[in-house]
Formats: sequence, C-alpha cells, structure tokens
Amino acid sequence: MMYFSTNTQRDGMEIVKYYKARFQMEYNFRDVKQFTGLLNCQARSEEKLNFHFICTLTAIDIGKAIARSGLNRSSTLSISIKNIKTELSNYLTLTLFLSKFGIDRIDPNMKKNTECINQILQFGKIAA
Repeated sequence: MMYFSTNTQRDGMEIVKYYKARFQMEYNFRDVKQFTGLLNCQARSEEKLNFHFICTLTAIDIGKAIARSGLNRSSTLSISIKNIKTELSNYLTLTLFLSKFGIDRIDPNMKKNTECINQILQFGKIAA
C-alpha cells in the first residue's frame, strides 16, 4: 500500500499515523449518519445545528464507552454501534416487561439470571 503527502518533510510513519486517524474518523461519521440521525436535523440557525452535531457525536462516544467499559485500554475491540443500539433496546424492552409484571429490578448477580439476561440482551445482534 502506498501513502502520499504534499509535505515532503514528513516521514513515512507519521503519514501512516495520519491516514489511520482519518480512517477512524470516517467510521465515526458513518456511524453518526446511520445511527444517530446526523442528517435528520431541520434547524436553520448555526447554534442549533452545532448543538445537533455535538449531540450526535456524543451519542456515538457514549455508545463506545459503554462497549469498552470493563476492558483494558490496550485490548482491541470491534465496536458496532448497531449492536450497542440493539443491546440497549433489548435492555429497555426487558425492563419494561419486568416492570409490567411487578418486578422492579433485575438482579444480574443471581447465577440463574445471568445466562438468561445475557441471551436476551444479545438477541438480534450481528456477528462481528
């Protein structure tokens, strides 16, 4: 693979670092467009548009923070915003069902609940 730069003073490893960062930004913008409604804003004022952009980007950051919670920073993780959205939706649905049956909270520490809760939360997620 070949990388190019108009700055002739920049070394090759620095160019590769910038390309990697840009590639990650492209993923972030794709996720923001697909899953948080970046393009669905109908505001006209600059302040409202800025607020909308910041909210959608923050939603992606929060989703990634949830996915990485409990993991080492050095470990790699394939993060799918669609899977995070599916799991949070499943959690909301599960808590709604349980509240309708008069169960106020889920105790994930109970051994017999752990596997069932994980199966429900994983339902509908795509394989990475």
